[in-house]
Amino acid sequence: MEPKQYYIGIDVGGTSVKEGLFDEDGNLLAKASVPTPPIVDAAGFAAVTEAIDQVVAKAQIPRAFVAGIGLAVPCPIPASGDAKVKANIAINLPELRVAIQEHCPDAVVKYENDANAAAMGEAWLGSAKGVQNVVMVTIGTGVGGGVLRDVLAGDTPYIFVKHVYASASLAGALACVVLWPLAGEMAAMLCGSALVVAVRILSAHFRWNLPHAHD
Repeated sequence: MEPKQYYIGIDVGGTSVKEGLFDEDGNLLAKASVPTPPIVDAAGFAAVTEAIDQVVAKAQIPRAFVAGIGLAVPCPIPASGDAKVKANIAINLPELRVAIQEHCPDAVVKYENDANAAAMGEAWLGSAKGVQNVVMVTIGTGVGGGVLRDVLAGDTPYIFVKHVYASASLAGALACVVLWPLAGEMAAMLCGSALVVAVRILSAHFRWNLPHAHD
């Protein structure tokens, strides 16, 4: 009989790093929380791996039985995996992943934007279970959002069909990402926010709607 596999979820926030150990059915078996240090060097990485040791010890499970570790981080995750924009947190994701992988060599280690991870969790076992299209907004270290939709159903979420709402936020986020390395953190956030407000005010005044294809 194959030994049961377990999974660890790590939520990296601006004030604390929260970790939970789950079984294959998503049942929470143990949890731990440590203050968030600058996660950029050996000391910061050790704080995360020590919390891993805490949850496996509480559940009395060998570390080798942990099959996967997922990190939810307050950063947009590009295809390269090296997040350039980080919301109010000092973190080196590639090096953190290496440190966790060395600590738990039998586990697959992945990381995802925290709002996307929250949306997927709610869709799997939370308040959005059984719902085709989900919008998740998180307010914590930063303000983020995640959208899930059933592509097989062919239904486009309403926020992308008519009102200039999510699209204004996406435009502001894109402007922030582009301007961040050019103008700095504060200027990028102010310009992105100003763009969102301006687009929303103009769309409400002129009653703009998103274009859509006609059958």
